[in-house]
Amino acid sequence: MLNKKIKYPYVKFVFDVVGILASVGILLMIVCNTYANFNSDGNSSFGITIVGANFMLLAVLMVIVVVCAILSFILKLFKKGY
Repeated sequence: MLNKKIKYPYVKFVFDVVGILASVGILLMIVCNTYANFNSDGNSSFGITIVGANFMLLAVLMVIVVVCAILSFILKLFKKGY
């Protein structure tokens, strides 16, 4: 959220937006890699399978979310000097 009382509001806003987009990417990956198997004998299984390049993309998105959250928090601590 854009806050004029901090020193670098637009930089913080960019990190917030990038973090939100990475979070949406993580949710989309989880939804797209979900499976459900139903057998005629009454057994069923549900789960998420993320392997290969999808796992690397998920790991990168998680790192982006963590870094953006930390930088956004740090930038929120810098107040204007007047």
